[in-house]
Amino acid sequence: MRGPGDRVLNLCLAATAALALAAPLVGGCGSCGKPDGPPPAEAPAALEEKVPAPEDLLADGVALTPNATWGRIQRGVGGALGLMPQTTGSVMCSLAGVDLAMGPEIDGTSPVYFALAGDVEAPSWIVVAKLVELRKARGVLLESETAKYTGREEGSLTVLTPKSGAMGAPATVGVGVTRSGYFVVAKDAATLTRLAPYATRTLPRESPPRAAVHVDVRPKALAGRLRPLLERRWQATMSDLLESDAKMRTAHGGRAPDFAEPKAIVAVADGLVQRRLGAIGAIEKLGVDLEASDEDVHVAAEIEGTTGDGGLSPMTVGSTSPLLDVPKDAIAALLTRSAPEERAADAKDIEAALLTTLGPRLPEAEAAKLRSAIGGFARGRGDALTLVALGGERRILQFSSAED
Repeated sequence: MRGPGDRVLNLCLAATAALALAAPLVGGCGSCGKPDGPPPAEAPAALEEKVPAPEDLLADGVALTPNATWGRIQRGVGGALGLMPQTTGSVMCSLAGVDLAMGPEIDGTSPVYFALAGDVEAPSWIVVAKLVELRKARGVLLESETAKYTGREEGSLTVLTPKSGAMGAPATVGVGVTRSGYFVVAKDAATLTRLAPYATRTLPRESPPRAAVHVDVRPKALAGRLRPLLERRWQATMSDLLESDAKMRTAHGGRAPDFAEPKAIVAVADGLVQRRLGAIGAIEKLGVDLEASDEDVHVAAEIEGTTGDGGLSPMTVGSTSPLLDVPKDAIAALLTRSAPEERAADAKDIEAALLTTLGPRLPEAEAAKLRSAIGGFARGRGDALTLVALGGERRILQFSSAED
């Protein structure tokens, strides 16, 4: 005998079967008669699959509190920066060529991510910022009567294209929005589609830095791209200098210069440059942190790499108190520290450079005085050396402090 409960169960089973049979039909006809479906729902970035860094990545970074940091930089630095847009949204809109009315739709309290890739001399770039509300932003950009863009779906990225005759982003700039709720601006459309997955899926899932702004420079960019570029430029500079020397000698009947030997100067400079280039190739990690207040901006760089011949030298650290002795009207000041062996090596390099440059023009008695003066300075100076640039006549003063 069957009771009411059995009838209810049978009805539930029948309804479930009917829905299962009807689902393919409903799904196939749900968009019939409609030009477009509803905008893609916002998908949390954490649910999207991470992608590896591009092979040609040069650097990437994040600004944790863009509105606050940018405001402090504007107030602290002033000048032309004070005339620029004052919020992250307005800066992004200006960068993209988008109407500034879109600015409030960009969240200036959430992190902004950025990346550089490709050619060191003309890198591709991308900047991404979180939207306050994806659906509203899509309405402003794509779906309202005054919308100035059409959209093309590229996976989870909607690429924006200015409508014909509309004032929008420059043709060379790539602009888009993602389903995870990011507003994306890139150097061009190709960069947009290539770097957006990394900038919107991978960078937001990295551990946040301690500083307000952090940049990581990739070692491959330094050793594989920056160093060869600097070498080529230095070789071209040396060729120009030596060619100029040859022309001057020819113009003066082959006579040597009266004061110094250009070839010797170039040779000494080449040795210094090659050591610096070797140090660039030895860098294994380079990070830059920026903190800003209403009065100033602090930038700190952390470098790690191989040491030894042709590599990096351990840094000598100490108090920054010598900077307190800098005149208040100084334009800029640079504080450096060095270990005793570094100072001795620097003295030998300076001595060799001067003696080689002057050559036979410097009598032996004068050369001995020069060696003594350079050696005495190296032994007597402290580990801190401050270089100060003053205004007015643009004088340069050097201050040496006692060792800590």
